[in-house]
Amino acid sequence: MISISRLLSRNYRPISSQLTSKSFPTKPLSTLQSSLFSSPRFSTVSQPFKHTLHLTYKPKHLCIRSLSTTSSSSTTTTTQKNNEKEEKVKEDDNIFLDNLGKIFGMVILSIILAVVRSSRQSTLRTNLRDTIESNTPLDPLEIEDIRQANVEFTTEVYGKVVERLYDNFPDGECRYGDFIRVVISVMKDSAGSDPSATLQMGHYLDRVIFKSSKFKDSESLMNVGMMLTALNVGVYGTVESRIDAMYDLAIMDNRVVRGKDFVDSECVERFIDWLGETCQLPADVRVMEVGSPYPIQNYGVGTGKDILRRLRNPEDKNKKDEARVA
Repeated sequence: MISISRLLSRNYRPISSQLTSKSFPTKPLSTLQSSLFSSPRFSTVSQPFKHTLHLTYKPKHLCIRSLSTTSSSSTTTTTQKNNEKEEKVKEDDNIFLDNLGKIFGMVILSIILAVVRSSRQSTLRTNLRDTIESNTPLDPLEIEDIRQANVEFTTEVYGKVVERLYDNFPDGECRYGDFIRVVISVMKDSAGSDPSATLQMGHYLDRVIFKSSKFKDSESLMNVGMMLTALNVGVYGTVESRIDAMYDLAIMDNRVVRGKDFVDSECVERFIDWLGETCQLPADVRVMEVGSPYPIQNYGVGTGKDILRRLRNPEDKNKKDEARVA
């Protein structure tokens, strides 16, 4: 038996011609493998190897044809396991969990912006409503006072005033002094020519007329329909009866001044403007959205046309059922 260390220690020259291969039997090969692994040169190997030893033999001459060692599939297995782990990690990636902090921050920021926007819009709306109320010539308590002071001035008497004024002024315009004289005359006729019959707390009505945008001075002509709308402040009666009286006024104004026997949209818009100007519409009804709602909704004072369009729109969330004569 030839030891592998002995073979390696001698200087054998390879014979390139007339070589014959001889396969060692299983037992001597095992002995060679044992000698090979017992060598200090291979003492650090901890993994089993498969060994194939090919020797070329010639009497007195022996040459190592080739010696090859191939690692077992442990390295390949390890690489495959690493690849499988990487693929599993990629599959386990969750966009929501990976960006949880960013998403939470965006939600908090959105809530803060929504609260700030809502607060700003509410402030703008409240400020405009307060401005309208501060510019109103009469507050609701004063309106109630003038009505309670003129319990004889009912809707029937008011209807007679309307007829008398349009008979005397068919063009629909007169001075404020002439308007007051006709009102007092009709009230005296209704009270049986009582000289004390007059409009009580008339200075409230003066305040409404003088603060109107149509009033310039005592000699200027004003619209009869607008002054009759202001006079409705002092009419004693229920809300429904005053609305009916206003509707009769609208028909009379359209018939005498404009030659129409019906109430059209233009007439309704005009009377809504007069009701708002004579403090007979709630301030909330006159507050209208202006422009785009983003980033912040702005508000303005609505005209009769704007208010009527909003009341006619069934999908408008800001529709006000309280938009009636005060």
